[in-house]
Amino acid sequence: MKKCNRCKIVFHNDERSKCLYCDTTLLTVDRDDTLGFRDDKDFDPNLIGDDIKRGVTVLKEVLSEWEMGEYLRAQYVVGTYFKVRTFKFMYDFSRNHFKMGRDYKRTLIQPLNITSFLVIPWVIVDVLDSLYIRLTYNAYCSKCGWKFRQVHATQLHDVEECTYNQEYSRIVNEILSGNVHKSEGQLKEDAYRKFRSGKRSAYKDLCSRRSGMGWLMDVFCIWFSILALMVAGVVAAMPFFLQFGKFMTNDVEVEEAQ
Repeated sequence: MKKCNRCKIVFHNDERSKCLYCDTTLLTVDRDDTLGFRDDKDFDPNLIGDDIKRGVTVLKEVLSEWEMGEYLRAQYVVGTYFKVRTFKFMYDFSRNHFKMGRDYKRTLIQPLNITSFLVIPWVIVDVLDSLYIRLTYNAYCSKCGWKFRQVHATQLHDVEECTYNQEYSRIVNEILSGNVHKSEGQLKEDAYRKFRSGKRSAYKDLCSRRSGMGWLMDVFCIWFSILALMVAGVVAAMPFFLQFGKFMTNDVEVEEAQ
């Protein structure tokens, strides 16, 4: 078992080297002495010290960010758990979060920022896909808490898709709540059982995204974006260069005439 001295969480997965919530290097321990993180009332006032209070604050910040829709930290934490942070993984995470809840929490699936200039192909996909989801995902399932496509008024949410969404939400909530340090084995077992029975598993899909192809796509996307920006810069500056060349040519002709 591995323990984070900052968050006071013990992870049962010995392969983990960094804490999911604060990225602190984990230490090997012999027993699980994790304290509850659900609420301050779970703690014995006589046992709470400054280090534990700071640990609680770190985890509560993650949970509050998720609940308020500021999912970027949650995106990082989930990506760290599955050991992948490719553009595709982050976009898929944002897309699923976009479909959660009755209302849309933001305009686009993946909000634009300064780094968007380096992922121009994904920005195009982001805009078109956001429009597609807003136009087609016109119904809400109260069972899984996700939006879904409803062709006619009497159509219910597909059972298999609803079950998949519930599993996905459970995985994310387990990771962000701190319970994954205990439920990790059960999540893997449930995923393997679904896979053997020929059903889709959200946990397996999330694990399957750790591929070299994702990193190659990222490299291609970045270089394509840089090339596109260079071409755009040259095209934008071309009138200036033409005007400057014309000005220099006129000066030469005037000097020759004199």
